[in-house]
Amino acid sequence: MLESPDLLYAAGVATQSHQLMLRMQMRDGSERDMAMVADAPDPNSTSVYSSDAYLPPRHIADEGKDWAPLLRRDADMPQFLRQYDKPFHTAWWPEQHMHYVQFRSNMDEPGHPIAAFTERVEREILANNPRFIVLDLRLNQGGDLTKTASLMKRLAKLSDSIKHVYVLTSAWTFSAGNVSLALVKQHGGNKVTVIGEPAGDRVRIWAEGGSFELPNSKIRVGYATGLHDYSQPCWRERGCYWVALFFPKHVQSFDPDVRVPYTFDDYILLRDPMLEKALALASAWGQIKSR
Repeated sequence: MLESPDLLYAAGVATQSHQLMLRMQMRDGSERDMAMVADAPDPNSTSVYSSDAYLPPRHIADEGKDWAPLLRRDADMPQFLRQYDKPFHTAWWPEQHMHYVQFRSNMDEPGHPIAAFTERVEREILANNPRFIVLDLRLNQGGDLTKTASLMKRLAKLSDSIKHVYVLTSAWTFSAGNVSLALVKQHGGNKVTVIGEPAGDRVRIWAEGGSFELPNSKIRVGYATGLHDYSQPCWRERGCYWVALFFPKHVQSFDPDVRVPYTFDDYILLRDPMLEKALALASAWGQIKSR
């Protein structure tokens, strides 16, 4: 909403519709009030970014030449913010016997078919025989739940070598990302530990649907028509999303087993406390030297 001062003004938060007055703390510790004037919408812009896309200090389309990221362009970012142009990626850490898998989306992205990636993940796990898997869903804001359902159901049992799966979640774990979380928990049982912050939604929600445009403001409003229940099948209930019936789940909560927050200090100091906790738990489990 900080990008829309007119909305803040309509809500009574801002005093003007075209700019925000913010109290800033400067790098030297001093404070000053500064006006941030809103740019007019660019009807020719094709840039579409989700909120997490601004975390890596990379140059992005339509970025003004006078803008500089908070972090250095060449900062050594934590694993989950590396290779940001790739919505899916893996890493193999042989010293830890750990395979890292990240999904930042649950659907095909331009140049990155998700089916090919899930097949690759399976091949790599069978080839490396990891003792531990880290499944990073904390930036997975959704897509098509069927694209990863088969992998998520079998992940903890893909190889006899797998002792434990650590799933990383945050408030950005959303929609089909939550389905992936539910399926791993459902089928992995005691071999699964969820680390991080609560996922972005509840275990019983309304989703799917469509949108329409308000005639005067031209604001597009979304609506949901499909009932999802990850705690029990919603068969015979009005609006039950029938696709989900093929993937029954009995998950009572999306709260993490080990709560680990990700703070602004972690961000600017290039730390990843969630991955660090997973590595520590794996090390304690198998007496493996921490990475």
